[in-house]
Amino acid sequence: MLKDRIKSTQLLIQQVKEAQQVQDRHRRSEEFGQLVQEKVPTFVKEVRAIRMVEKNYPGQWHLSSVNETMQSLKELMLNIRHEPRGKFGNIVRSFEPLQREAKMQWPAIAKEQHQDNKKALEVFRRIHQETSKLDNILQEFTSIEKKWPLSEQDLIRYQNVLKEATQFITTLGASSQIQQFLEKMAAGKATLNDLNDEVLQWIRSQDLTSRVFMTFK
Repeated sequence: MLKDRIKSTQLLIQQVKEAQQVQDRHRRSEEFGQLVQEKVPTFVKEVRAIRMVEKNYPGQWHLSSVNETMQSLKELMLNIRHEPRGKFGNIVRSFEPLQREAKMQWPAIAKEQHQDNKKALEVFRRIHQETSKLDNILQEFTSIEKKWPLSEQDLIRYQNVLKEATQFITTLGASSQIQQFLEKMAAGKATLNDLNDEVLQWIRSQDLTSRVFMTFK
């Protein structure tokens, strides 16, 4: 009788252990699933953004181990259901430096695209009447530098703003020499030697004679 009770108790203990193990596996599986759901969408956005910038502005990225990391991530996505949790964690950690590098490098890539237009618009804004339009374009330039990762819609909008800025500058008919004069004016460095016939004609054509001043140093 006592032996049967001992055996029954041992069996119950074993069943409890097995149930606890199943519960622990289920808990770890749920945690892993949550981790995957949290990280994978971010990975996908980052990868798409990096490849999109690479396609539109080739040679601009200086990311370390980008191809190796991308390949590891691609293989992981293809076999996510069969990969051990530890490997997924390793991929997550290996991708984080690439994420940081991309976020740090994108502002410089963006500035490279619009820095000339931005410089010209900042000068034109001081003498032109359509300041609200110029402010909107300049704000878009500032915003895109801080935006990462980019979506396809973000990039399309940015490229449209670049075109708008270029068209605006073109409609003003300001040559590089005129822009140089305006930059010197803005910096307080323009002299009579910079004020040639081309510059004077442009100032008159834009009806800016009452907005451009020169003074003694």
